[in-house]
Amino acid sequence: MNVLHGITKLRASHFAGDTGLPARERGELCDRGRVLRTPKLHIEVSDRMHATCFGGAALVIALWRKLDGARVVDDRVNVLRRHRPYHESDHVLAQALNLVVGGTCLEDLTRLQHDPAFLRMLGGDRLPDPTTAGDFLRRFDDAANPGSLAALRRAVDELQTRAWARHRKDRKRRRGQRGRLVLLDVDSKIRAFTGNQKERADLSFKGTWAHHPVLLTCATTQEVVAVRNRPGNVVSSDGAAQMLRENLPRVTAGLGQAVVRMDAGFETAAVRAACMESSAYFVQAACGRADRHKLLATVANDEWTEWLPPHDRRRGKWPASARERRKGRNLRRECVLRRNKDDKSKGQRWLAEVECRPTQSESACRLIVIREEARLQWSTQQPSLFQHFDYRFVLTNLPRKYTPSDIVDLSYDRCDQEKIICQLGDDIPMWHMPVREFAGNEASLEIARLAWNMGKWLGLLVLPLESIRWEWKRFRSAFVFVAAEVIHRGRQTWLRFSPEHRYVGMLRAAHANLDP
Repeated sequence: MNVLHGITKLRASHFAGDTGLPARERGELCDRGRVLRTPKLHIEVSDRMHATCFGGAALVIALWRKLDGARVVDDRVNVLRRHRPYHESDHVLAQALNLVVGGTCLEDLTRLQHDPAFLRMLGGDRLPDPTTAGDFLRRFDDAANPGSLAALRRAVDELQTRAWARHRKDRKRRRGQRGRLVLLDVDSKIRAFTGNQKERADLSFKGTWAHHPVLLTCATTQEVVAVRNRPGNVVSSDGAAQMLRENLPRVTAGLGQAVVRMDAGFETAAVRAACMESSAYFVQAACGRADRHKLLATVANDEWTEWLPPHDRRRGKWPASARERRKGRNLRRECVLRRNKDDKSKGQRWLAEVECRPTQSESACRLIVIREEARLQWSTQQPSLFQHFDYRFVLTNLPRKYTPSDIVDLSYDRCDQEKIICQLGDDIPMWHMPVREFAGNEASLEIARLAWNMGKWLGLLVLPLESIRWEWKRFRSAFVFVAAEVIHRGRQTWLRFSPEHRYVGMLRAAHANLDP
């Protein structure tokens, strides 16, 4: 059902306009000989030119000004006794921009410090040193500054709420989105350390010395809604219920009816209660307990319905030629059978639904049972004598209009969150943990959340909507790593881009919408 997805089903296809050569020019190029002639190059240095390779960051700066980020942060966060010369918002913006342009640590702030053209875009003549930035993070200590970390978190939440409000007003970009569920995913991340100096690091269930942050992401807009740092020895669900209670009302008011998806590590009564208190739905992978296996005896044989993955269901809608191209050889299965290995690939799958009470104190929920045929063929000559089944369970409170097939699709689509967690580590180094102090690292998580979300807000508000699903590597190459000349003219600051850049038209239109 399309009502379940919305923005998530947009595909990150390439904008291929104007990237190919016209047909009339292809023949001319073939007659010119060698394409790459590698001429002798001459280098000179000019002090009259002010250019930066981060010209696309002007969009982020314009969005920060549009959301009134400086006032929001300065009004809520108060950790500096004197503002000589930086305010709290200056530190937050500088560290967020460092992550946006590809910085991996605080030391990378020096790239922006020694970029006069970038400083001109910011309207300043200096940026905080890496050591000063580290000292700023260490000030988020409840002993020295009570409530400072919560204040920073509320400031980022307010900026996110303002972005949602602007998106909600844009009827053109929200066309067809009314009545659709907002998909939220809860998961945790083991951040292992090689050193032994990080505060509140502990041995995780994987046996590593680590922190164990938990995060709430929105699959509909690809944003990070909330993140909490935790010691390494806590279970996955620790603190998740409180995080949902704090953020679900805000998401419901800003985006709409929410459905929270979780794996079996978050199967607790407190998490389900937090969802229902905020009138949100949940889709939860459930553990295969003995009492649930007993419920299988109540399911008749004719109640099992076959389930196919979504791509197999869509295969019948393609032309015959397309179906032949998309369905290739199963090389993995051929290799397994050729080497007489155990073929544990899943065969046919069926669905059934029973009513289940998770605990004695909770109301009844829908329990979707997935029965999978396990292929245990040791060789091509000797097939299995018996049919083996594996069972999986999904617990939900979604209404009956959503079929078991819809619910299983939702549960399996949650795996896309792993891509977001991976990108948060590789593209926006959220899990870097730059300082020793635990509270300082949690403040760094909030700034990294802001940097990540600003790219998604640009996609929601002014850039092509499908750009919210791009990887940050591609987003940077398209809209951040853009050479620009910074000019002062008529008491104004101008950016001069090359007209040959692939996305210069989108950049210009987006900037005009943000800062007309």
